[in-house]
Amino acid sequence: VLSNNNLSGTIPQNFSGLPLLQR
Repeated sequence: VLSNNNLSGTIPQNFSGLPLLQR
């Protein structure tokens, strides 16, 4: 989803990792 494959792998698709990065 994002440039960081590591992040998208750790975070479920539901989370999308967007809220985490925005913080």
